[in-house]
Amino acid sequence: MSMNKKVILGHLILWSALGIFILNLHLYEMLSGNYRDLQRALNAPNLVTQLDLSNQNLTSLPPEIGQLQRLKTLRISYNKLTTLPEAICDLNNLQVLKAGYNQLESLPECMGYLSELRELRLGFNQLLTLPNTFNLLEDLERLHVGYNQFEVVPKVLFELTQLQHLGLNGMGLGGQDLYELKAILFQTKIKADTY
Repeated sequence: MSMNKKVILGHLILWSALGIFILNLHLYEMLSGNYRDLQRALNAPNLVTQLDLSNQNLTSLPPEIGQLQRLKTLRISYNKLTTLPEAICDLNNLQVLKAGYNQLESLPECMGYLSELRELRLGFNQLLTLPNTFNLLEDLERLHVGYNQFEVVPKVLFELTQLQHLGLNGMGLGGQDLYELKAILFQTKIKADTY
């Protein structure tokens, strides 16, 4: 066999292996429900249970994200998001939302209606306040809101009856605010990070 034919055969084998790998990746996504590509997830909305869009330099999420009705876990950390679309509130089965390390300035008011939400990570953003409906997150167990721009601890946090862990690190609390916070935390038995 000539050298050119060997090179061509080698390339064909390499491309075939790459094609099989990509096919297996798509098959894995479909069978497991775990997606890392937004467009592929939107093309199969009834299959997606986990979507990891972390570290993708996203500046926005499309409203079509609300079509992912089976979605339980959404990871959108380490992007450049400044807002979340209202459609995120259509994710009725969402249990985990990790949106830390973005540039979020506010959250949709409807976030409180995500009744299945158990874990919410919002640390390292630019949040000044939380939606008034936040107290409706009755099953929320873990919440991280540290390293934001809160001037005071949002009182709505202490209305979350199932909350077990509250991350408030980097809030810069001192004096009376810190004393009151520690008293509230003691009464509620919520484990908190407050340094």
